Amino acid sequence: MTRDAGLAVLLGGAGEGEDFVDLHAFGLLDRTCTPELVFKSTYEILARAIHQEYIKHMEDEGFNARTKPSIAPWDELLEDQRDSNRAAAEHISVKLKAVGCDIALTNDWQVAPFQFSAEEVELMARMEHDRWLKNQLHLGWRYGLNRDDQARIHPCLVGWDELPEKEKEKDRVTVWSIPKFLIGVGFKIYRLG
Repeated sequence: MTRDAGLAVLLGGAGEGEDFVDLHAFGLLDRTCTPELVFKSTYEILARAIHQEYIKHMEDEGFNARTKPSIAPWDELLEDQRDSNRAAAEHISVKLKAVGCDIALTNDWQVAPFQFSAEEVELMARMEHDRWLKNQLHLGWRYGLNRDDQARIHPCLVGWDELPEKEKEKDRVTVWSIPKFLIGVGFKIYRLG
């Protein structure tokens, strides 16, 4: 049923008899189109898009899944790595609000991608690194010169100012790609005010 009405109402009291004991009517849209489910699936799609962009960037740098396990296909990532991408997707709205922007649903697939200024990209890239750093520390990772996923050691667990330029660029690429990610799942960015 599309909602709790009609036949669903009639069947609501029918479960008392033996004939309908296993028959339960429910409103399909009432149960499946909740904001929580819609946004959760949107974050999942965004997380996968973020990871795909990361893979592309790393492959352009000459890495592959054998030399850098974090660029494995989504289904082969450790759950912590998938969760990190999900957290990045959920944090997009925080970064957008920091630069005076928000998102809205759109059905215009031809909408021109939103352009951030260089200053906005830098601020949001810094925010993304800070979010990632806090997340990694929360998961028990610690700083070390050589990355070791088993021991949870990572050389990028430093503040933005200490981060090598090459590593900062990864966060900038992610931020530059936010409009494309959002258009891909039916959202557009607009400036507040």
